[in-house]
Amino acid sequence: MTNSPTMPLRLDDFLPFRLAVLSNAISGRIRRIYAEEFNLSIWEWRVLAILGDGAGLTSTQVSERAIMDKPLVSRTVANLLQRGLISRRADPDDKRRATLRLTDSGFAIYDAIVPRAVAIEQEFLSAFSETQLEGLNSVLGQLALIASPDRPLWDRGQS
Repeated sequence: MTNSPTMPLRLDDFLPFRLAVLSNAISGRIRRIYAEEFNLSIWEWRVLAILGDGAGLTSTQVSERAIMDKPLVSRTVANLLQRGLISRRADPDDKRRATLRLTDSGFAIYDAIVPRAVAIEQEFLSAFSETQLEGLNSVLGQLALIASPDRPLWDRGQS
């Protein structure tokens, strides 16, 4: 007996599959920099990028920002601490909380990767007209609102 859906799933037309594959392809261009040149995993780079983008954050805040599960964030943070790329400081008001920050070595890697990552992003975006970019940002913002109605996924493009 075969249990098949009434309507077949055509992966090449399935939005979640298409977005995931596209994301992997785009991220693959940047991955060559951080993986090959700096021996960082995608998760390590993601944590460095999040910490480089703002003030000290807790592991929970990093997890929420990246939509990464907490055990993965914990392992990633442990690796980055061991490599001396981030530091952890206990909150003086709440010893159960600790904030994470980039160290000088972490900032050096961040500063080496970011301009190249932005250049790759610009290469992709240069293929679009201003009107197309506005449409793309609108569509991404709308998808983000539908996928995460309770909290914004990012600061820009939510309208």
